[in-house]
Amino acid sequence: MQRGLFLAAGGALGLAGVLGMACGDSSNGDATDAGADVRLEAARDVFESGNVLPPPPDASKRSCALDNGADPVLLCTQKMVLKAVHDAVFVANRGVLASWDSTTFAPDGDGSGGLAHDVHDDVAYARACAAYAASASRYGDTELTHTVDVDLVTLAPLIRAQLATLPDEYAGGLYDDLRVAAVGLRVLNRTDDANAFDAIADKLGQAIFAHFVFLSASSLDGGGGDGGLDAGDGGGTDAGKKDAGDAGVLPPGDGVLASDPTKKDYAPDLVATGALALIDMAARHPTDDPNAAAYVSAAQQSLDHVYLRGRDPATHLYRRVLVPGAFAVADDLSPRAPFPADLLSTETTGRVAYALLRANDLVTSSQRGGGPIRLLDGYPFVVRANEAIAALNGSQSLYDADLGGYYEGWVPSTGTLLTNKSTRANTLIFSAIHRADFVGVSPYGSQLKPLRAVLSVRSPLGAGILTSSAGQNAFFASVSKDYRVPPASYSIGDAGDVGPFVAHPNSYVTAAVLAAVSAFEEEWVGYP
Repeated sequence: MQRGLFLAAGGALGLAGVLGMACGDSSNGDATDAGADVRLEAARDVFESGNVLPPPPDASKRSCALDNGADPVLLCTQKMVLKAVHDAVFVANRGVLASWDSTTFAPDGDGSGGLAHDVHDDVAYARACAAYAASASRYGDTELTHTVDVDLVTLAPLIRAQLATLPDEYAGGLYDDLRVAAVGLRVLNRTDDANAFDAIADKLGQAIFAHFVFLSASSLDGGGGDGGLDAGDGGGTDAGKKDAGDAGVLPPGDGVLASDPTKKDYAPDLVATGALALIDMAARHPTDDPNAAAYVSAAQQSLDHVYLRGRDPATHLYRRVLVPGAFAVADDLSPRAPFPADLLSTETTGRVAYALLRANDLVTSSQRGGGPIRLLDGYPFVVRANEAIAALNGSQSLYDADLGGYYEGWVPSTGTLLTNKSTRANTLIFSAIHRADFVGVSPYGSQLKPLRAVLSVRSPLGAGILTSSAGQNAFFASVSKDYRVPPASYSIGDAGDVGPFVAHPNSYVTAAVLAAVSAFEEEWVGYP
């Protein structure tokens, strides 16, 4: 398979996707963990990656633009940050470490003498390697291609071993990353690994479905206001009444993807990505999986539930962690939600919007295949995604109209605006607005250019997230409001820059880098 075909064959979920979801916590280690750099070098020395793929050509070609002079996916910025990940935290016999100090470049420890590592980062990096190599081929750039090809092939057996036991989660980020990485492995003729990745993704999809908690035999009451499922809005009970031919009909009901049947905690953004994975499962297996129709039903009920019960009634921003409750207008905040429990974060709402828009594209492109996915034809994915984007710009706007970018979030209980700017939050809302603008229904298209600059500008110091410190070549988890420095401390309720506690604010974070790369790749969507 030619690299050029990869751009059009990125699987049903496509190349552009959620970012850095469900990443493990890398905040317990010490960035100055003694011997970390020594252990890293020792680990690299035990593996000769040159035998994995044929050696690179004698001369490489650098091209930071297409033949027409355009640079839609910021290829050389991608190259810079991916090379930083490779050089700083890629360990050939282990995977990709979670973070590294921006001054000493030492990998962060895990708090118990080891190095912070998470399989989600491994799979996300595999995805980024696959997507980057396809883009580089279209640009005619070969400078980093061999490196990322070798890294992808090297990661494959490590990922397969780590995912022999699946993580117990209902989010769809890992599923999504595996699908895209599998396409990249096929381009490299690593068919066995690619098939294994798809098989693991299928098992993950089934595991996500197992997290569906049935709540009621009746659909949620959709009457009233902008939160309802009116007869004309195409969702909820109406979707269940549609004549779908041989696909049947969606049974009425209320349920949601959740942590477990007892506690029933759910995060609306993770529910949205899990629902996206279930829709993809139904699209891939319309006839050979007896649960295909059930996947569609669980996805639709989950999306309806978080839309009707998972939003803050005043701002319509999505809450972080809830539990089904008796309140008339919204579910209860979970007692297990991280502090502050009522935080309304850009990342949460942005991820919901982006997942909904991708689900719309997936359903639209999969209609010809028939099967249960046809039941979602007319579902109000785009309407609800645009409502989420509008909420971020609503009565309590989280958009910084002066300096660009989106703030961390809003805490209603204390009236506190968290003014730090999260890398992942800004990548998600950038990707969501890009998709919404592409289908021609977003009033926020004017934000795309400043958001792109916030994420990618490389000078002067303080101009954006990537230039918050001198010589930066990767991404922090978040930076201060004015992009001058990564936040040194966090204190809810103080004036100025506040936000969730981060143990290593001076560390570059692998998940943040990979989220940015995914957002840059998003710009292939709609490109000629």
